[in-house]
Amino acid sequence: MSDSKRDLPAEIKILFYGFPGRAARGYLGWSSVVLINGEKKILFDTGNWGDREELVRRLRSEGIGPEDVNIVILSHLHFDHCINVPLFEKAQVILSEKELDYAYREKGDLFIPDTITDYLQSIKDRVTLIGGDTVLDERITLIETPGHTPGSISCLYEGGDLKVLLAGDAVKNSYEFISGCVDMTKNQNVSKATIERIRQIANVIIPGHDRPFWHNEGQILYLSESEFEFMVRASPYSEGWTKFKISFA
Repeated sequence: MSDSKRDLPAEIKILFYGFPGRAARGYLGWSSVVLINGEKKILFDTGNWGDREELVRRLRSEGIGPEDVNIVILSHLHFDHCINVPLFEKAQVILSEKELDYAYREKGDLFIPDTITDYLQSIKDRVTLIGGDTVLDERITLIETPGHTPGSISCLYEGGDLKVLLAGDAVKNSYEFISGCVDMTKNQNVSKATIERIRQIANVIIPGHDRPFWHNEGQILYLSESEFEFMVRASPYSEGWTKFKISFA
């Protein structure tokens, strides 16, 4: 692959890279958040509670305030992807009708906060529910990618030779993409079929919890490095934070 193809399209800005890991006490919920900064300002997923302040800051670094976002696409309704949607008071919110139906029906799903379904009901005039693959414009198509949840959707951006899929948790990381073995799925067979379809329609993947990669015939090439910094109050006698970094080349 030539160097020119190693870059994402200029309109696509990854505000947060997903983290392909968890802690012994549970899931960190560090998910990818992506801005498509074109004629319309489109945000794909909104991150977790802890991302809230930094999300606004990173948008403003792109010259965009929450009020400027035209469309928010929710890949699914797990808290680490949707919880900050109330920041975007003027945006059209797009999600799958199957996903919202599932959220109302499965009240025992611990990853779907009741607050988000209540909020979506309160802004129903700004909510667009889709069924099936849906074309947004000449570059962007929303794709049904069930498995992780029944109504998961992804966003396919076509620009030149690149077909970039903002995958959400249909593909959480490169291991799932290569192996077809999906952690945390409602239906393993459906997830495998979804991943096989993704392999056919996209050559660049932005996973829900990993850095972006290009693929061809089973080979993976990461398009960027990612670095995660942890800050810990490690001593009662130190004013500063002890910092730890994890980097992926």
